[in-house]
This record gives sequence, C-alpha cells and structure tokens, in this order.
Amino acid sequence: MSLKYSNTSFFSQLFYLTKFWQIWFYPAYYDFKILYSRTYLGSLYSILSKLISITAISLLWSYILKQEFRDFFPYLLFGMLIWFYISGTLQNSVYTLNKNALLLNCFQFPILTMFFRNSFLTLINILQFVPIFVLTYIFLIETSLLYVFYFFIGLMLLITSVTLLSTLIGIISSLYRDTGHIINSILGIATMITPLYWKKEMLGEYENLVYLNPFTYYLEITRDVILYSKINLISFVMVIVMILIKIIFLHLIFKYKVKKILFVL
Repeated sequence: MSLKYSNTSFFSQLFYLTKFWQIWFYPAYYDFKILYSRTYLGSLYSILSKLISITAISLLWSYILKQEFRDFFPYLLFGMLIWFYISGTLQNSVYTLNKNALLLNCFQFPILTMFFRNSFLTLINILQFVPIFVLTYIFLIETSLLYVFYFFIGLMLLITSVTLLSTLIGIISSLYRDTGHIINSILGIATMITPLYWKKEMLGEYENLVYLNPFTYYLEITRDVILYSKINLISFVMVIVMILIKIIFLHLIFKYKVKKILFVL
C-alpha cells in the first residue's frame, strides 16, 4: 500500500482514504485513548462536566425564557453537542498540517488524512453521549423512528460539510498563520448568534435573519428534525450546496497550490 499521495489531486486522495480508511480511523481512535490515559475517570469526566453545564444552563434559561425544562433541555443538549463537534473540529484544524508536517513530507501521507483524523477524533468525543441521547429520546422526545432516519441523513451531511470546511481552514492556516486567531474570533461570535440557547421565533418578524448564519442550517437538518419532526428542505439543499462549493474550492487548491502547501510546512 503506497503512501506517496501527499501531492496528488483532491479526488485521488478522497478515493484513497475511502479505500484505506484504516490510516485515519485507527490513529484517531488511539488519539482518543491517549487523551484520557493515566486518568481515574477517563472520558467520564468530560461527559459529566458537559452534562452538568448543559443541565445548569437549561435550568437557568428555561426559567428566564419561561419555558418548560423538559422541552428546553433536549433543545440545548442536541444543539450544544452538535456545536461542540463543529467548533472543536474547526478549531483543531487550524494547526493540523503544521503538527503533522513530518508525516506529510517524509512519509508522504495524503493531506486529507490529517483532517479526516481530526474530524473523527472530535466525533468520537461526541459519540460518548450516545446513551444520554437515547435516554433523552425515550423520555423527553415524541417523534417517529422515520425522523430518526432523517436525523442520521442530516448528521452525515453535517459531518461531510464540517470536515471539508476544516480542510479548507487548515490549508489556508498553513499558508497564513494568523488565520487561527480569526477563526477563533468568528466561532466565539457564532456561538452567540447561532440559535443554540435561544430560538429563532424569539426574533419575531426578523426570524429569517438567522439564515444569514450558515451554522443555522446545520442545526435545522439535525436537531430540529429529531426534536420537532420537521424537515426544512431549504436547509438540506443549502448544506448540499455548501458541500459542493467546498469540493470545488478544494479541487482547485489541490490542483494548483498543493506543492506550495507542502513546501511551507
């Protein structure tokens, strides 16, 4: 199995990593194990800390916004965990290429390997909450299994879109090092203007302004599907369009800039 794929085209690398998925799957899994090595609670600490924070915020905001806790808690839980995946993947992508320069230049791993590994590692951290998702679905959510299926379709689109976006950010950050500070600032602002703690209906006649924020579409194809049994086709179409645009940009970058990227690492 040749690993001399670091300077090949985007689609060649994509096909290669689909065929040989082990080269990004297992490293991400071992990264996760190392992350919680030599700890007594292991990943349980991460689960409990996030769950306590989300529960506390749900109690406070449900009181302030005059909403039922059993309605607001699933809304915030699903929204925040999806946001943890989005923000975590994008923030970690900033220095992904620089941290893995040896693998890229000496062993010539495909560039996409590092971003697949980064995305999957963040996803593993979120998958720890699956039992909580299941319990929340059983006791607090009333929706048919059909919408659970639609939820997983939306989730796959979300993961694809965020992984591609993280690849774009990582490549740009390797060329322009101050990009990382800009990304962190944008994500900080996005946390407040994305309907995570609040609902778009609270904006009244201005509620459609939330669609100027692309992160809104990610929440509507996942959280809103399973919580409200509601499918917004426009949101699904917009996410697919964003995926296609990212693929085009990445194809052009890999075609014309890949050698420069490897040179500056």
